[in-house]
Amino acid sequence: MTGRPEKAWHVVYNTPIDNRMFGVDSNDYAGGVELCYGGKINLNEAYKRYVWVLAYACYRYGLNPATDITGHHILDPARKTDPVNALRLLGKTFEQLIADVVAEYQECTQEEDDDNMAIKAEDWFWKQAYNILGKAYNEKKIEWKWCQKVLDRTLTAGEYTHVLAVINARAQGVDVDAENPAAVAPDRRR
Repeated sequence: MTGRPEKAWHVVYNTPIDNRMFGVDSNDYAGGVELCYGGKINLNEAYKRYVWVLAYACYRYGLNPATDITGHHILDPARKTDPVNALRLLGKTFEQLIADVVAEYQECTQEEDDDNMAIKAEDWFWKQAYNILGKAYNEKKIEWKWCQKVLDRTLTAGEYTHVLAVINARAQGVDVDAENPAAVAPDRRR
């Protein structure tokens, strides 16, 4: 996908299947990705990479992984059996391959919301966070679940910001659970 494009002859020209499916001759417009297997090749690892490369190709070239991937077994069934021959060795169908590519594509292209992802930090961060939240728990300012999230390293940035604000507010005497804490202005958003 990074080198100079060259034409690969995958499907005979006199088959009408590719023209019906895509409106073009596959040899002139399609890319080919092979699932390698046999010999000393680890087929499970090869499959993972095959799925990723197909998902990346769909992303890179603006293709829909659910509809724009086909196989030689579909385009040239009189002569070709791939990739179902290799998939069969894995106990997978072509439909399962497409589902795996769609899932990989979605996983790789979804927007990451840093506030809702577990914090990725060094050990020192988690120790400090546990010390801060543990003290607040001992002072009955927060529930244990926040300390447990630190121990499990599942605390998100959004949660950490919130719980620190709660600790700070409670330290200042604000009843954050009250309907109208500290007699603040009424909520006029309604």
